[in-house]
Amino acid sequence: MVLDQLSDRLQRARRWLTATTVAMETSDQGVVVLRMVPPRTGQSPQITDCAVAALPEGFITAGVPQEPEALGHFIRDLLEEEEIPVRDVALDLPSACCQARLLRLPAAIPTPALPRLVRQLGIDEEFPMALGQAQVATLPFSPEAGTGLQPVLVIGCERSTVAAWLQTMAAAGLTLRRLGWSQTTLLRALQGLQPLFGERELVGLLDLQPRTSWLTLVLDGVPRTMTSLPSLPDPGFHQRLQQQLDGEEPGPDGDLPPLDPQASQALAWALINTVEAAQQHHGAMAQLYLVGPGSAYPHIAEQIAGQSGWPTALLDPMALLRVRHPLPPEAVVGSAMAQLVTTAMEEI
Repeated sequence: MVLDQLSDRLQRARRWLTATTVAMETSDQGVVVLRMVPPRTGQSPQITDCAVAALPEGFITAGVPQEPEALGHFIRDLLEEEEIPVRDVALDLPSACCQARLLRLPAAIPTPALPRLVRQLGIDEEFPMALGQAQVATLPFSPEAGTGLQPVLVIGCERSTVAAWLQTMAAAGLTLRRLGWSQTTLLRALQGLQPLFGERELVGLLDLQPRTSWLTLVLDGVPRTMTSLPSLPDPGFHQRLQQQLDGEEPGPDGDLPPLDPQASQALAWALINTVEAAQQHHGAMAQLYLVGPGSAYPHIAEQIAGQSGWPTALLDPMALLRVRHPLPPEAVVGSAMAQLVTTAMEEI
């Protein structure tokens, strides 16, 4: 009995000593938690633990926790069941609860001062939420030559939504170290591909989500437009990821629900209309990349390429960021912990 108690204490102490910051990405459909070993000299970061679970319907709606306490307990139970030692959490907010706009601001402004400047500029008629009621993050890009301006992506999230996530983490017994936005992962990853394309060539990033898909058009490494498009139904991403982590190998088509042809057609035509309008101002479309749960549907890339005429391919953001992982390409997770690919919301 004494030896058993001593062994339990040693195991708990070992887990505490190895506890790290874990990355968490959530959506209306589920939650994914990753533990990563930081990179050493000459090596890539590596994901060592992964926990995934589909959520009961109604726990999260449009990226906002509806029952913070119940959701927190669910997350706590998931971490305990998977025996992932956690020191604190870096949380990537779902794209559904954030809004983003691209501004061009003086290049001489230091990065830490950008959120305050954005607030001083006041509300833009195109920004859908009052900045005084939002948490704000800013993601600056390289200054534009000869203009004295730098493109800055401004990301806003309602304070009430952030408060609900803080309540959720508290109910889970977790400390929130950093709050980010999952879309920044995709933008950072896409920047690594920019040398493959020439000047005035548009590169598209289509994030296929169950509620709203998002198209980002990038020119010379800088996002020029971000547009919402029709969604694709959830292909059971979290259940399929859990099967993969459990060592199951389902067939590529047999475990997926059939793709609604009306949904895919509506998406394709909205995509084509949006890109054709952008090409009149920004340049020709060189490549379209697909990410998100909807990219798991077989032949979706071929269908879009066939209708649009643009080269279309799946994008694996974590592979581009040189993070070793056991995840399928449609998984976009771990950006907050990598600390290379996220912005921090102010005043958390």
